[in-house]
Amino acid sequence: MITPSIIAGFVLGALIGDAGAQPGVEAIRALNLGQWRTAAESLRASLDQHPDDSDLLARLGLAYYQLGLYSDAEAAFRDAGGSVFYESQAIGAHASTLRELGMFDEAAPLRRAQLLSADTDASLNAAFLGAADDAMAAGDLEAALELAEEALALRPASPTAHAWLADIHLRAGDLDAAGYHLWLSELDGYQSSRTRELRVRMAMADDSLVEAMSLIEDSRQGRRRNAGLAVLHAQIYRQIGWLSDAQAVFDRQFVHFGERCDYLLERGQLMLALGQTEAGCQSLDRAAELYPHHTEAHELSVFHQCPGAEGP
Repeated sequence: MITPSIIAGFVLGALIGDAGAQPGVEAIRALNLGQWRTAAESLRASLDQHPDDSDLLARLGLAYYQLGLYSDAEAAFRDAGGSVFYESQAIGAHASTLRELGMFDEAAPLRRAQLLSADTDASLNAAFLGAADDAMAAGDLEAALELAEEALALRPASPTAHAWLADIHLRAGDLDAAGYHLWLSELDGYQSSRTRELRVRMAMADDSLVEAMSLIEDSRQGRRRNAGLAVLHAQIYRQIGWLSDAQAVFDRQFVHFGERCDYLLERGQLMLALGQTEAGCQSLDRAAELYPHHTEAHELSVFHQCPGAEGP
């Protein structure tokens, strides 16, 4: 499913409170509610009036990032580079955007810049967690664990740091440690897109698909759209053989989404299960192309005997 939600949460206050060119009441409300598409439309309208406003571009990049429109986000961030808002608030999201596009070499200096420019424990905590996401995307769980622990050391009561640690332990297969950190993250009522996804993924790891579906349905009552949960929703449907329902999730949620690794992998497997071999293999090939550090796409291509796939 990863953006990291900590970056969006960290910048949201600045999105609203910055004294520069304001994106308007509608955009502010949309950003507050996590209505990224509405925010993007409002910001584009503001840019029609102020086409050279780099702060508006940086905000638009954030909205695109949350929508999974990574190529559009990267273009907006690139044109916004150098603005006060970009340098102080959006540079971490730009690094995450480049990571999602598989551009690890380009993302690394931006992440370092985010770390170096952090002037509070909160901003440094966010930078470390963004770097942990980078390490997870590269498949380096040991580095991710070290970075998340650095973030926790800065803010020992940080629920977000505990959520990241829960995620890392879950990816490593340690359900007990994952459950412990998830429990700590939710002690004071904290909830985020990551914790909701973690609850579902832990239920799935425990083969409790009914519980996982119930958790997804409960989360859908909230006002924020969660792309990671939608991918998990489709995955559960596929696993229990409800392929048309899985397809409906993709049609409803991802018409204009993006090229998240988890989306490409799940869509590829679904297309293959539906007998659409060419489309399925194309999706897996695209995941392997964008995310070369992830071996799962290549392994699935080999397993399904996709054209051009070579074994180890």
